[in-house]
Amino acid sequence: MMPKRFFYALLLLGLWGCSGGEQQLTEDVITIQIESEPPSLHPTNARTTYRDLILGLVQQRLHVLDITAPGKITPMLAVGDPAPLNDGQSYSIRIHEDATWPDGEPITSADVLFTMKAIACPLTNNRAQKGYLEFVTDVRAEEGDDKTVVLDFSEYYMNNQNISILSYILDRRKYDPDSILANYEVADFLGEEADSLAAQEDIQQWATFFNDGKLGTDPEWLNSGSGPYEITEWIPEQRIVLNRRENYWGSDLPGYVHRAYPKTLIFKIIREDASLELQIKEQQVDVANLSIQSSKNLSESELATANYDLIRPAKSSIALIVWNMRPESGSRDSLFQDVRVRRAMSYALPIDSMLAQNFALPQQRAVSPVSPSNPDHNDTISTIPHDPVYARQLLEEAGWADTDGNGVLEKMIDGELKEFEFSMMFSPNSQAVKDMMNRFEEELAKVGIRMIQEELSLQQYLPQVIGHQFDAALFAMGSSDLPYDFKQVYHSESWGGGSNLFGYRDAEVDEWIDQARVEKDPEVRKDLVDKIQAQLYYDQPALFFFHPRSEMAIHKKLNAEIHPVAPHVLLNTLREE
Repeated sequence: MMPKRFFYALLLLGLWGCSGGEQQLTEDVITIQIESEPPSLHPTNARTTYRDLILGLVQQRLHVLDITAPGKITPMLAVGDPAPLNDGQSYSIRIHEDATWPDGEPITSADVLFTMKAIACPLTNNRAQKGYLEFVTDVRAEEGDDKTVVLDFSEYYMNNQNISILSYILDRRKYDPDSILANYEVADFLGEEADSLAAQEDIQQWATFFNDGKLGTDPEWLNSGSGPYEITEWIPEQRIVLNRRENYWGSDLPGYVHRAYPKTLIFKIIREDASLELQIKEQQVDVANLSIQSSKNLSESELATANYDLIRPAKSSIALIVWNMRPESGSRDSLFQDVRVRRAMSYALPIDSMLAQNFALPQQRAVSPVSPSNPDHNDTISTIPHDPVYARQLLEEAGWADTDGNGVLEKMIDGELKEFEFSMMFSPNSQAVKDMMNRFEEELAKVGIRMIQEELSLQQYLPQVIGHQFDAALFAMGSSDLPYDFKQVYHSESWGGGSNLFGYRDAEVDEWIDQARVEKDPEVRKDLVDKIQAQLYYDQPALFFFHPRSEMAIHKKLNAEIHPVAPHVLLNTLREE
């Protein structure tokens, strides 16, 4: 599948654009603040914003999303766009003749084939990636040409031409030192018998090696990538340092994807707002992502505004509250299966006033996971208004009542009288988030619901959400401006093995999703994706909260251009003016 955002953080998969000029190397040292350390930089088995931001400078894909042109891809290791064959059921991709690994050995079709085997292998711990291969039937080298690969698909699919942005291309010598996967074809991992490979002793041996956590932290593997930078230092909870490769294969090519102007990029981990604000005033960082409160504070500081541009570009993403609709998988109480309860949660919360109170600039209320900048967005949906009286009515219709007069609703669940109490899981990355959680707690109490705030670090938070060990969770999902695919997140087949964290299931929505993915007529497809969004908003598998803006500080000494796609700034092109 090629889902929704086209991954959780697809908007960050394309770190560079497609135009450019001559390489103008500098000795600049650019310091970028990040809020948290990525738990892993594994090239397939991890998926976090900062992992993609950092690893995307060290390793490379065939193509990436073009940060300067929403909805388009641009070549990185490839030459030109994927060439369609057989009415879009096959695509040919040519690897650049000069593309080499750091030791000078050429990148060939064998490396691409190995990469596809690695991500398709049933024992590889990359479940969020596997779904994107749904329509792929084979990946093969062009006969007599070790620089061209052909990807075959079972049928037309709207994002077949974008499959080349799926994964970093891996050096088969490094990630398969015993050449185990060389004994298999890509098709072996994609057919009906693919799961049987999990019983093969040699496949188990390879997977044990490949899934080892050290492949996500040890520079020996991380720096085997073909990108313009390499990791030269990683001090946990302090910084990750990247230095420009002096022998980068693409340094003479045009295009932002091949730029490496700064000699050094330092990713400095600063969690606390107060510390970040102080370091900005002292000019110790060059690029920073700010909390809403820090953005407000710094805009009132002459020290900050004299040296930094404070910008607020719109994100192609959504903030949402995820409801656990299949609590049996995590031994949780049955609270959110009933659509009336989920809708009541949205009616109970004064979302518009909360957004106005907590943000300096207006935020767009969300009615859909699709970015408003995407042509697939349904802009005819009306938002749920704040109506606590109706929220209480819906809860009563769902069987919840305050029978003991203590202000909290109760209901018989599995033969036991249970109060409506749930935990709201979130990562405390800003005071604004904490303030909103306090407001959530206060407003839900007015309709008889007790919310318990559960603050967890990102390292604790993600495994619990992915493992369905939660009641509700504040979450952010990225999107892109590619044709939107709902399969990975909102199709019933994607629960357990995909990114359907809610446990949402609706047979009619499943059918619409399946149809929309292969529909060639743009008007028919638009009607389908509009119906999907309207039904999702009615069913409220999540409280679609808002489409946030980024809050950033960028030092005025830099020649930074702001682009519409996150991370909004091309780090590899920054240099002092």
